[in-house]
Amino acid sequence: PPWPLPFPPLPFLLILLLDAPAVQGAGGSPRRASQDPALAGGPPRKQRQHKPWRLVRRASAAHPGSAPASLLQAAARQDSCPSMLMVTGAETAQPKRMGLFHIQEGSEPPHWENDDGQFLYFDKGEMEWRIGSDYEGMLAGIASKPREDAHCPQDATEWFEWVSDAWTNAPGLHVAKVDCASRVHVSGAEEWHANKMGEFHISPHASGGRPVYENDHGSYLYYWEEYAEWRIGPDYKSAPAGLASQRGEATRCPTEATMWSEYHDGEWRKHVPVHVDSEGTSGSAEHHEDKLTNIKIAEWRSNQCPLGTREMREDECRRAAIAKNEKFMGVVDHPYNPRGCYVMHEEIRYNENLFGYNDKDSAPVCFGLGAQFVGGHTSIGSKGGSSAAPSPVAAASSSGGSSNSTGAEAAAAGGTGSDSSTEEDEEEARRQKEMKFAIIGISLGVLAACLVFFIRRRQNQQEEEKEKEEAEKAEKEAAEGEAAALAAAAAAAGGA
Repeated sequence: PPWPLPFPPLPFLLILLLDAPAVQGAGGSPRRASQDPALAGGPPRKQRQHKPWRLVRRASAAHPGSAPASLLQAAARQDSCPSMLMVTGAETAQPKRMGLFHIQEGSEPPHWENDDGQFLYFDKGEMEWRIGSDYEGMLAGIASKPREDAHCPQDATEWFEWVSDAWTNAPGLHVAKVDCASRVHVSGAEEWHANKMGEFHISPHASGGRPVYENDHGSYLYYWEEYAEWRIGPDYKSAPAGLASQRGEATRCPTEATMWSEYHDGEWRKHVPVHVDSEGTSGSAEHHEDKLTNIKIAEWRSNQCPLGTREMREDECRRAAIAKNEKFMGVVDHPYNPRGCYVMHEEIRYNENLFGYNDKDSAPVCFGLGAQFVGGHTSIGSKGGSSAAPSPVAAASSSGGSSNSTGAEAAAAGGTGSDSSTEEDEEEARRQKEMKFAIIGISLGVLAACLVFFIRRRQNQQEEEKEKEEAEKAEKEAAEGEAAALAAAAAAAGGA
């Protein structure tokens, strides 16, 4: 030995102890035992002023299992990972390290923080993703598989948690990207739950592995795992609420929830026209719906779409509102407004009522089928005829007989004037016409059946009344005959 003492010096012993693996992970990889007593139930850990010295094995080509250089490059780019992550599955041993994590702007490499002050970060020494109280320290309660090609935390395939002074495999732990909208708009229950309507913004809290939203009135939009439904109430940690979506639906985001109910006068009322619409999504653009472009506004004070158009479905009505930069106010069931998608006071709604009714302040919003559209408007905000779209005949006559240019323009527009498109449009118009006649026929049949029912019922009542009168008359005659017989018998007895 290079030292004169018969035993190694103390610093060398410390180096050997620090570099020795203490606990074996579930995958067979040696793992350093990193305790965190502050969150494991022990005495609080003192805050370190400086990063503690330790031996770190550097990743290299000669080291088996070393992480590729691309991992370090990707981990250092903040824009390569999502801005929000949801961590679930270790609520028993690591409750404060669960929930919603928000990325810290400007952090390189990126790290995320939750509402309890815990950080999700990348440890360059161990080449793994970790969750702990200090993103610059080596102590943590949760860690991913070391030297794995996981550019972002949600890419890690295996996780470990610190339980009873040992690293334990956590197969139920999941880190997922939160791609729900960062802001949503709730409408449809303003009459009894006005404080639960309006804009909701995403909060640092989580419930049931999903984000919690909060509005300016202190109401929360949250997921209640026991019922597998979204709720709106004063406390996201308890079940009582004023509004709830369909039970057991288990949707990922509140914008996907349907069949809302409201609690009023001591009972739940179903089929409330509540809608939760996104006002901006966090994450990829895959959740932005395509805008409709072939939108036609029918004549005001009408209750049907004109020739060459068809009624929109609910999803198309929502997309039409986005395309027109108007608010979609949800689904309603109003008998005095146009059926299907309609606009009123620059607000778009979808009316589920089967018949509907023409209203002076409303107009149907229709889907144009191409060159056959006749009449109507393309502007939502105008009731006049200045924005009316001309019919094909009028357009042809006003073009000065330039049929060749008209055909060329139609061909340049993608063949909207072709025979196949015309045939499809005619077929669609014919189906709509047949459907309308079928609805009218069904309505008349129901009316006739009701009329026949009431007539027969009245006849039966009259027959019953006649039979009752005859029975009463017979009983009266029998009673009178019996009385006369008794009187005659009494007179005969008196004469004798």
